[in-house]
Amino acid sequence: MNWSGGQNNRIKVITGPGTPTKRIMMPDGTMRVEKLCPIPNNVKMVSPDGNVVCLPLANNWVDRSPNSEYAQLQLAIKTKAGFIRYDQCPIATGVLPPGKNDKACTGKFSRDECCPHVEKVIAARRAVKQKANAKFAASMETAQDKLIKLAAAQATAGAPAAKGLKFGD
Repeated sequence: MNWSGGQNNRIKVITGPGTPTKRIMMPDGTMRVEKLCPIPNNVKMVSPDGNVVCLPLANNWVDRSPNSEYAQLQLAIKTKAGFIRYDQCPIATGVLPPGKNDKACTGKFSRDECCPHVEKVIAARRAVKQKANAKFAASMETAQDKLIKLAAAQATAGAPAAKGLKFGD
């Protein structure tokens, strides 16, 4: 377990039995553990929900060519479903149209570093998913949850907690 010596010295790759994992220290000091794909031939992609996932491009240990029929089929299926490559600029590849002041990124990106446009896509997709999750959570809220929130709001406002609540109706 050694800290990587690259640009980001907050990443630790843990190897051993089972699925390999990577620990990443976030700016607030918390540690995030990511599972790494055990298949060597994989590509990082951003899902429609804004999650960064690894897509295996081989279905066995024999055919590891990135240009195999299976790899091309998986990339086509995921791209059609809204996934974008993590290591490529979505504007340069034509996946997303450029904005008013956006230009395609030049240069190569790695598995650990993406272009700023991918980071914006991740943030936007996560915000949409978070809004959808909040809406779903609100629709699943029970009457008891609503009473607890009302009592907490009234308690912080200095009003008696039972004021305005009707029981037995």
